[in-house]
Amino acid sequence: MARRARTRADTRRRYDFQHDMPLIDGVCSRFCNGDSPTQIREYFDKELRRPLSREQPYQILSFAAQHGLLRYEPPTDYQLAKKLKQDPRLEEVEVVQTAEMEPVATRAAQLLVRLLQQMAVNDGAKEVHIGLAGGGTILHTVKAFGALLDGPIENLPNKLVFHAMVTGLQLHDPRTDPNTFFTFLPFGKRGNLTTKFVALHGPALPDKKLIEHLIENHPPTKTTFAEAKHINVVLTSGTSWDDDADSRLNAGDDGPHYHSRLKKLMQDAGGEGRKAVRELKEEKCVADMLWQPISIEKPLPNHPGIQAMTLLELEKLPELTQRGGKVLLVLGPCACGRARDDVLRTVLGWEGRHVTHLVADSRTANV
Repeated sequence: MARRARTRADTRRRYDFQHDMPLIDGVCSRFCNGDSPTQIREYFDKELRRPLSREQPYQILSFAAQHGLLRYEPPTDYQLAKKLKQDPRLEEVEVVQTAEMEPVATRAAQLLVRLLQQMAVNDGAKEVHIGLAGGGTILHTVKAFGALLDGPIENLPNKLVFHAMVTGLQLHDPRTDPNTFFTFLPFGKRGNLTTKFVALHGPALPDKKLIEHLIENHPPTKTTFAEAKHINVVLTSGTSWDDDADSRLNAGDDGPHYHSRLKKLMQDAGGEGRKAVRELKEEKCVADMLWQPISIEKPLPNHPGIQAMTLLELEKLPELTQRGGKVLLVLGPCACGRARDDVLRTVLGWEGRHVTHLVADSRTANV
């Protein structure tokens, strides 16, 4: 009878922190110093007089990884970062040698912490307002940032105010709505840090007239837009609209694959939505950023018939940066694995300073 394959649950049952920490520490320390599982077994046998089975080093390493004791940190591509940093508009650039989203988000969260520390120490900022775009990339970045805030961090501003900059687009999956990102951040006062949140509620894809009506006549929306003038750091990402080849190759049970959630929902809306997509393509739309269409030449105006509800138009970003504000653009691989080099090439090709800080994976940064 074939032996059943080991599972994660088996590993969790086999070891625990209370009784096995010296064993776990010994295996992990020697592994991180470059010892092979065989060498680890030999060390325990000869030096500690504690024989290990052939499987135990692997089991212990698996247990340690599951509980966050072991972490792989992809290296930085300094050459690509230096090349991009030649653009005088960029104050800081991080390029991560990875094909995964999580390491990019983690590095972006670390950069955001450094940026806030610089604003507090160098500029004397006591209160900083951070605008959060929507989407999976920013979701992962905010989760990583929230985890960092749980630890001891010095020299932060006394107060951080987080603003949702867009409304959610998905009816059945609200995780990419920035209003939900607040749950990953500390609430209220914690030590020397106080946090506050400003939500943005409204329809997913309204027309321009409805947005104007809400700003004028709906008190919560009016207040949210009024408080947006205080935002001095924007955290955003971007997604390609070049879906044609991938749509044919990756069509599944749910239909063609779309890189851009904005484009997909506009298509799914039919009628006015599909008309808007056609017209935006005629205007050479190649991607979206802050859930707004962009072309090689410049950010495009939102389509008046159907658009995402956003606090800040992209064409206003140079005014923000001119006043000393910061825009952190985070570009990790798409969920399908595709690089976003076309998005980066587009944004850096514009006149004016729309971005001040950049974190990207190495394939995306190779523009």
